Amino acid sequence: MCMLAMSIESNLKIIALLLNDIRSGAKRNANDSKALRYIMANVYNATLHERLGVDKSVDSPDVVYMSEAFKEEWEAAGRPAGATSLWKIGIHEHAVPFNVLVSRMVKECSDEQSIYDFIAKNKRMVFVTKAEDKKLNDAGYQRVMAEGGADRHEAVGIKVHPEPMVFKNKSKYRGTQNAT
Repeated sequence: MCMLAMSIESNLKIIALLLNDIRSGAKRNANDSKALRYIMANVYNATLHERLGVDKSVDSPDVVYMSEAFKEEWEAAGRPAGATSLWKIGIHEHAVPFNVLVSRMVKECSDEQSIYDFIAKNKRMVFVTKAEDKKLNDAGYQRVMAEGGADRHEAVGIKVHPEPMVFKNKSKYRGTQNAT
C-alpha cells in the first residue's frame, strides 16, 4: 500500500479541525486520538527538521532526543541504527504527556500558525531507558505533569540530552550537531 505524505499545511488544517471539534464539545474517541497523535508527529518532525536545517519534506527524521542514560546504553551497544534497535534499549515517549498537549492546544491555539508554533515549542519525543520509564510510571507521571507543571523527567532525576542524536542516515544530516 502506497501512502502519500501530506503537506505540513494539510496536517495543520486537520489538527485545527480536530481542535475545533473538541472545543465544540465533541468527544474524542480512540481513532481521533490516534489520528491526532500521527498528524502531530508529522508536524513535530517538520519542526525538528527545521531546527536542524534539513529539508522539511522528509517524512520522518532520523534523529531523536535521548536521556543521558539511554544515550550511554546506545553508545555502549555501538550506536545501532534503526528505530527497532532503539526500542530494544528503551521507550520512546512524549516529554509532555499527549493528553496534556491536546488540552493546552485546545486552550492556546487559534490557527494553523499557532498550532505549528505550539508543537515546535512543546512537543518533544524522548527515548528513555526502561528503568527510567518505570521511574516515571512509579511517580504517577505517565499521563500527567509533575507537581506545579514541572518537567516530569527532572522530577524523577532523568537528565535529557540537550540535542537530538542522529541514529541513521547520517549523510542527510551532514553539518548538523551530533551527526557523527
